[in-house]
Amino acid sequence: MNNVPSIPAADIPAIVAAGGLILDVRTRSEHVQQRLAADHAFQPLAELDPAAFMKAQGLDKNTPVFILCRTDNRATNAAKMFADAGYPNAVVIEGGILAAAAAGVALAGTLVRKKPRPPRP
Repeated sequence: MNNVPSIPAADIPAIVAAGGLILDVRTRSEHVQQRLAADHAFQPLAELDPAAFMKAQGLDKNTPVFILCRTDNRATNAAKMFADAGYPNAVVIEGGILAAAAAGVALAGTLVRKKPRPPRP
């Protein structure tokens, strides 16, 4: 992930238990469909201003922010935005919401699953 700090999605419950801030940077529609059941912040990547976000949350430059997206690509971009803005403690949640689901992290939402394809003859 290009020297961006990261943690496994399975660590989400420990982050929440410790009072850590998780930021979901997916789109609004993705967030409605499936999101963490635990408290977390939501700000789409396209609208993210790291300085404004940290100020709105009442956080200083050294407070860790754990960033989540679908896989971890947008989270990596967001972490780089935080670093470029002078916030060095942005941490990517590896594998994003997909890895969180696979790890059994509690999720909420109205995820609609596609119908399975019929088997090929």
